Amino acid sequence: MYLSKNNLVKTIFLISFIFMVIVSNVNSQSAVIEWRLFASYPPTTLPLLSSYAEMVKEATDGKLEINVFFPGEHPYDVSEVLTALRDGRCQIAEIEGAYYAGTEPVLAITGTPMVMGSAESMYAMHEALLDTGVLQEVYDRYNAMNLAFATWYGTSISSSKSLINDENSLSGQKIRVPTKQHADVVSWIGGSPVTISWAEVYTSLQRGVIDGGMGALSAQRASKWTEVAPYVTRLAEAIGMDSILVNKDAFNSLPEDVQEGLIEASLRYQEVERERRSREDAIITVQAMHEDGIVVRALPDRLSRIIREKAPAYTKEWAEDAGKGSVDAYNVIKEVLGWK
Repeated sequence: MYLSKNNLVKTIFLISFIFMVIVSNVNSQSAVIEWRLFASYPPTTLPLLSSYAEMVKEATDGKLEINVFFPGEHPYDVSEVLTALRDGRCQIAEIEGAYYAGTEPVLAITGTPMVMGSAESMYAMHEALLDTGVLQEVYDRYNAMNLAFATWYGTSISSSKSLINDENSLSGQKIRVPTKQHADVVSWIGGSPVTISWAEVYTSLQRGVIDGGMGALSAQRASKWTEVAPYVTRLAEAIGMDSILVNKDAFNSLPEDVQEGLIEASLRYQEVERERRSREDAIITVQAMHEDGIVVRALPDRLSRIIREKAPAYTKEWAEDAGKGSVDAYNVIKEVLGWK
């Protein structure tokens, strides 16, 4: 068939246009999506967080790459990371609920002194808060949804001066705490609570500005507290909740297969991170005793009993004062724990 010069040009243009559309579609489907993750803790405390980025990349066939920014690599305080997620400055965030006790108390209600007990209780409470929608109401204010969460093990008070043997052991000692709830526990056992950032604890202990601090023992050792506070009293097995959240708009913009890969990788990270923290707590305790020369003891049963007995009434009063959904959260955890 003979084509005129004009028709030949049109045919070539049409073929070229179709080719460009095909190439454009292929490129758009294969383009790598890059996200930012802002963390609240340093890499020494969260050594697997960079591995999470690799898990996501693998589970999404390389379509989603996450760049992890630890404190100091992003400009936000630990209590500002959730706001940064809401505003789209990052697409994923690692947050510690205890640091939001003053602004979003529901995020902190599963922390000490509500439970002086097992990680299983912590997970049961957190899952119930998610299942009932009480926790999602908070996340909705920040345009966020949950991807993974893990509790901290080995809640301990480390002191430069003494172990906790009775109500007077911490008398005159300034103990760093993350929230008012933790401050009240320290007061119940004789200490004077102070609030400073995690990053300032080591130098504050060195200079004698404070005498000790509360936190998970593994995190304390990673931050070298054991070098300057060698007397460690373990309060309970679990403390607080560390969560991985995603911006909902960012998540909804992903292709369906990438969404599925992100969820799969997040659940795998959750499993690995929970197992690491459980295993690490036992290992770190032994290492700290034998390698760092610290002294470790459990909180005396009588003092532990005091805290457990005070917990239900204290938590109810705290929730009523805190507001912002914390009464609903209290009612949820009350059922989980079997409180009257």
